[in-house]
Amino acid sequence: RKDKEEPSDISVSDATASRQSVKIEITKGEKTGRHIFKLTVLRTTNAVYVNHNALYSKSSIYLNYGDTIKVGETVFTLMAEEK
Repeated sequence: RKDKEEPSDISVSDATASRQSVKIEITKGEKTGRHIFKLTVLRTTNAVYVNHNALYSKSSIYLNYGDTIKVGETVFTLMAEEK
């Protein structure tokens, strides 16, 4: 959600989502050169779901293209950029 004190790169208008629910770190694989996405649950009252699997505070998971992420009632899908 929108937080004036700690702004996010992505904000949603969803009262069921915590203000700072998750962090997604993006790095490049040394061998493959492909992007690696790591989602970490920061602070959340309710579970965050990745592909219907519940994650709670301080949990981390690596993401793949096509994965769905549910924060509150908002669902995101990790998509590859079209070239």
